[in-house]
Amino acid sequence: ADRTAGCGPACPVVWQGPGQGKSPWPASMLIIAGGVLTDYLLGTFLWVVFWGVVGANLGSFANVCIYRVPRGKSVVLPRSRCPRCHGAILWFQNIPIVSYALLGGRCFHCQKPIPKRYPIIEFIMAVMIALVFFRSAPGPSLVLGVFITFVLVVISFVDSDWKIIPDFFSMGLIGVGLVVSPLNSLLGGDGTARVLSSMKGCLVGFGSAWLLAVAGRRFFRREALGGGDVKLLAGLGTFLGWPGVFTSWFLASILGTLFFVSLKVRGKMNWGAYLPFGPFLAAGAWAHWVWPTFFLRCWGF
Repeated sequence: ADRTAGCGPACPVVWQGPGQGKSPWPASMLIIAGGVLTDYLLGTFLWVVFWGVVGANLGSFANVCIYRVPRGKSVVLPRSRCPRCHGAILWFQNIPIVSYALLGGRCFHCQKPIPKRYPIIEFIMAVMIALVFFRSAPGPSLVLGVFITFVLVVISFVDSDWKIIPDFFSMGLIGVGLVVSPLNSLLGGDGTARVLSSMKGCLVGFGSAWLLAVAGRRFFRREALGGGDVKLLAGLGTFLGWPGVFTSWFLASILGTLFFVSLKVRGKMNWGAYLPFGPFLAAGAWAHWVWPTFFLRCWGF
């Protein structure tokens, strides 16, 4: 008997097995669809891996910048050397993450331990750059995302180590952010509107940080925010616009508070001790760059 007997035009289509009629989806269509999906997933995976490798190499260069820039050394010459025995590091001993594992975490020349932070930074950068690729459209947005990610990672570790944010990076963000603002789709609008949005973000970032710094000195008789943080927020504003400054402040305050409390509970931080704020501002800014739509909806923009 016909299984669809008595059904009208709205009767649902029933998948019929062998001998019961033809499938509404021919096998050839299923094969084609599966092939297209496989090609897409494989292509995306390969691109993610590619940008992850790019990120790991940028992480290796970030290690150079983090070590040399605060010491006033060139990031180009001399070539990479062991900081203990000064033995030259050859190219096959300097492959990000891989060389560390193959060398057993020790210098090839003196066998002294290599700081674990080097491969950690390379891995962090690899993951962050891969995420930037996954969340960015091909073109200027991707390039700008890679640039700002690199700078923010370097700033975070330099500030953690030295309690400073070199002007080379903070002022560099301001200059580059303003120059490339017509290409920055995150700022919205056309070229002119983007330039104005970048300038507004710079002013909001600088102004809000400067006011907090002045209030800290006047009411609490201490430095609430360093000059490097003030210039960093101005630079972040040129890339993110003023809503991004708001996100940076919000997330940095939460992350900084949680980190301080965790150190306080473990007895590693006293009330009134100085905690670098740059890494938390950088984390908030990067989050806004990667997930701008989410945060703009949160703020109602």
